[in-house]
Amino acid sequence: MSVSRRGGGIGALALLAVLVGSTTCKGTGRDATVVYECRDPAVLGAGEPISKWLEVEGSDGEPWVTSLAGRPGELAAGDVVHVGELALVLDGLGHHRYLVEDDGRRVSLSLDGGPKRLVGLVVDDAAVLAALTDQERRGLRGVRLAGWSDAMTAELQRLPLEHVVVAYDRSDAMMKAGPAKMDSVPAVPPLPVEVRYLELQAYEFAIGLLPGTEEPQTDPDQGLSALARLTALRHLVIRTSNGPDAPLDLEWLRPLGSLRHLAIETYGRMTTGSEDLAALTSLRSLDVSGIDGLRLESLASLSELRWLDLRGAKLGSLAPLSGHASLEVIEARGSDVAELPSGPMPALRDLTLVGTKVSAADVARFREQVPAARVTLGMNQALADSTACAERIRVRSGGLCHRDPGSEETLLEVADPAEVRAFLPLLTVNESDQRGSCMCCGQPTIELYRGERLVAEIGFHHGTGLRFRGWSGDGWMSDAGADGLCKWLEERGVKACEERVQEPTSESSQSAR
Repeated sequence: MSVSRRGGGIGALALLAVLVGSTTCKGTGRDATVVYECRDPAVLGAGEPISKWLEVEGSDGEPWVTSLAGRPGELAAGDVVHVGELALVLDGLGHHRYLVEDDGRRVSLSLDGGPKRLVGLVVDDAAVLAALTDQERRGLRGVRLAGWSDAMTAELQRLPLEHVVVAYDRSDAMMKAGPAKMDSVPAVPPLPVEVRYLELQAYEFAIGLLPGTEEPQTDPDQGLSALARLTALRHLVIRTSNGPDAPLDLEWLRPLGSLRHLAIETYGRMTTGSEDLAALTSLRSLDVSGIDGLRLESLASLSELRWLDLRGAKLGSLAPLSGHASLEVIEARGSDVAELPSGPMPALRDLTLVGTKVSAADVARFREQVPAARVTLGMNQALADSTACAERIRVRSGGLCHRDPGSEETLLEVADPAEVRAFLPLLTVNESDQRGSCMCCGQPTIELYRGERLVAEIGFHHGTGLRFRGWSGDGWMSDAGADGLCKWLEERGVKACEERVQEPTSESSQSAR
């Protein structure tokens, strides 16, 4: 059944795809053939939504999970779920219905239809924690500290820290402290040594938001060495700016041998001391996206490591990972990788190389050595992997950024799975067209669903560009490809190509270079 559609139809290939669950089409990029194969997303990636078990009310965003086992598709007790602005420890399996309240400052949970209880809280004063009942303290699974005082340490010690995420936003704490006291706000506060789950955030640019300040007045790395005393840590996330000229030294990681998940988000900042990662022998999941200066040799001895996120990293070669026995997923999208590891890599299931410098010939050789691994090189295949299970299309107004859901309108819905499959090959870009990314948010946006789950959002730019979060930049369609998508939309009453930008000629492309 289709809703709010006009015209259209499906071909024999699309009908066959509905029956067997997969199809192929010729691509125009680095993967010569694009395969649309609906796979059960057993392993998708750290932070992917798992809507089967998790439901959120009161927040527009979907919940997403970080697996401490390095297998995000396998929900387990002790994993971390992000709901709105709060990170929470999962007690175990079961249907989790979260309710976000008080403008995101409180999160409650109903597990398997049971009574609602408080599980998450934004705290800007120790008095907020002091006012909790013993039952509320026992039920907490995450607190976000948006302020700091010496009294906080004692109040945190009253919480069940073995299953509570403590998130500390230094920028928020500095805002609360005000210009006169901002220098006294610590990068790492004196937390109880029993803390097992910790997320730190200190963006240097946020300091400039304080009234009367123009330049950063403190070093966001100040005090990171204090983390070395928190040897009970299992989950650690650090988000810092690329502000200081000095590199981020990771030497303090060495004592944290109990870590299962580590994420260091530096946004292109140089790091030193990455050889100390070799001491993290219990590590299952490592996210060093955007890092500069990582020595992959330090990961060779990590026999428990399953998930490795290198998106946007500057490291050149994956050769030091050759023969790694436990790695299951390597995400290298948008990195400067130009060289692949060699096999055997018996556990590897997924290697994503979209936007890298790796050649198709290198990928072909790697596939011969590691035939069980799925290797995604091209933009079109990456999009196909995310959309192949789609059963419904929604076209809405607005783009992928600066959203105002209250003002967005549904322009079209198609709920016929056969028509959806026939539509998917229209979302194909010319991967040799390197025009870069558009500065606007684009519109309209094409949303693809499997059941009620949103599997992909694609922004349409100027009648010819596509934006997909699984790419490292925008993709641009050929004139013929754009004609097909524009025609499909216009036949169904959606005018999206009135400001069409034409494909550049070979001469204009060369002059642009």
